[in-house]
Amino acid sequence: VEGVYDEGYSPQLDRSVTHRRSILFVKNDYWIVLDRFDGSGTHVINTFFHFAPGKVIFDTGKLSCTSVNDNRPNVLIAPSDTRRTSLSVVEGCKSPCQGWISTEYNRWVPAPVADYVYNGPLPMERAYLVYPLRPGEKNAASIEKLRLTVDERILPNKASAYAVKLENGRTDYILLAHDVPGVKRFAGMETDGDLAIVREDAFGNVTKLSVHGATFFRRGRQQFDIEK
Repeated sequence: VEGVYDEGYSPQLDRSVTHRRSILFVKNDYWIVLDRFDGSGTHVINTFFHFAPGKVIFDTGKLSCTSVNDNRPNVLIAPSDTRRTSLSVVEGCKSPCQGWISTEYNRWVPAPVADYVYNGPLPMERAYLVYPLRPGEKNAASIEKLRLTVDERILPNKASAYAVKLENGRTDYILLAHDVPGVKRFAGMETDGDLAIVREDAFGNVTKLSVHGATFFRRGRQQFDIEK
């Protein structure tokens, strides 16, 4: 799914910045939340993730955060990039009002909120991995941005490729290039599609391939047939 907001920010409704958010669900494992901000100049951007009441811990190096609830499922949030970014977890703050949920009328309950703050130039792109964890499971995944070209060109904020790596050695390669024509090349792969999910096991074997809008897909010298 994808949505765009361009109706302005601040009391003055400054419309110099456009925010486009795409969400991809990789069944039945995780979500990728992709934010793209178009504009110019330097801006401060807050991205919030709201947790249910409970404990949340975060890694100051990777800027990932994880809910920690015994005997219950948890969730990991991991960004693809940490440059010019800080992370804090807010809970039960009254000024400004942040870190609450309301379970019934006129009743507020403190709940952790992860606040990712980017301070830097636009345009800017950032992906977040939202990875559910079974009870007792530890942090099991990370996400990183890959170099991607479209017809031998780099198109910032238009087309993206990411690698999601799991602790069991599995790697998922994700192409997100909605409505962007041309041949995309990333991580030794090539396709004219606008969406691709390529799953490799710990030995580098392709165990899953999903492509949308493509007439071909190649991985090195390996050619895959595309079913219409």
